Amino acid sequence: MFTTARATEGIVNINSTNLFESVTLEVRYDASGPRIILRVKERSSALIRLGTRADNERNVQGLVEVRDENVLGTGMEFGVSFSGGSRDRRIRFEHRASRIFRTYLTFSLKGFHRFRDVNVYFDQPTTSRKRWKRGRIGEYREFKYGGSFTFGSQFKRLGNVTAEARVEQQEIRTNFGTGFAPEKHFLVSLKVSSTVDTQDRYPFPREGMALTMSYESALASFGSDISFTKLTISYELFKSYFGSHTLHPKLTIGLADETLPLAEQFSLGGQHSFFGLREDDFRGRQLFLVNVEYRIRSPLKLVFDTYLSARYDFGSVWRDPTDISINTFRHGVGLQIALDTPIGPAEFALGRSFLFRTDLPSSPISFGPYLGYFAVGIEL
Repeated sequence: MFTTARATEGIVNINSTNLFESVTLEVRYDASGPRIILRVKERSSALIRLGTRADNERNVQGLVEVRDENVLGTGMEFGVSFSGGSRDRRIRFEHRASRIFRTYLTFSLKGFHRFRDVNVYFDQPTTSRKRWKRGRIGEYREFKYGGSFTFGSQFKRLGNVTAEARVEQQEIRTNFGTGFAPEKHFLVSLKVSSTVDTQDRYPFPREGMALTMSYESALASFGSDISFTKLTISYELFKSYFGSHTLHPKLTIGLADETLPLAEQFSLGGQHSFFGLREDDFRGRQLFLVNVEYRIRSPLKLVFDTYLSARYDFGSVWRDPTDISINTFRHGVGLQIALDTPIGPAEFALGRSFLFRTDLPSSPISFGPYLGYFAVGIEL
């Protein structure tokens, strides 16, 4: 039975496929009664995407992607992308479909090769108990190449639920220094995840939430050189008040067993992770992190929409479960100014981290150095 509500829902669903430039519905009358006419204008499915990003950790990066979003009119996609800069590079091939035959199942088949340079830090000696400083002791290059197959579907309560099989060769190579051990292994894993995302816009959401949960297991019985289990939970909420004030709390939890290899470990530090720490400042197998951001849309625009924010970070990362202790938690605070530009957000921040020295009488506060951050463009 035809209803306006069902017709509107159908048009929204057709538009969401991104296969058409326009979708309109008409009602015409003839001798036999009313007729429903649906008119669509198909968009060109072949496209090229270009992107760029610059930040204080990865320097300048670029993206080139060639994609056909409707191969031979089947609704399937095929794309090739290359991205990266001097400290990381990635090439990826992807074949995906938003529907398998007449079902609501989706699938994605990917092949990839990438590397990433990772700095290793250590605690430098200081002359004051109320100060601490981290210094770079080494750097390694993390290689990953292989493929993955993912299928899933959308569920009302669980969001986008997917299952992924990943086959990957991993290798850690020395660039210089110490603080890590080179390793090489073949990985086969199965991963189940669920994602619920109701954010009203990107970037700088004002309302909504994002919840991601995943459980991954690699076993020797699958053909993997290593075995591990890994659980990740991330939840963040955006709530705005008085039009321009937004509160943004976020919770991240990561749990894994003691066999989790270095290339799979959780990371702590960086502009969007923990103020006062560098990217990958700490890596480990257990992670607990709370971020609370207060953001205001400035009435004074610096050419583009301008946002001012303050954030408090609390958490830590550990290599072994036996190391988990409330005494090892760190704190971070920082201020940021961000512009919503046509090429993506331009963000500039200053942060500092501190901790309570529970190994000393009266547990004095020990402060780290001030660190500056910047990032221009979306994350590639």
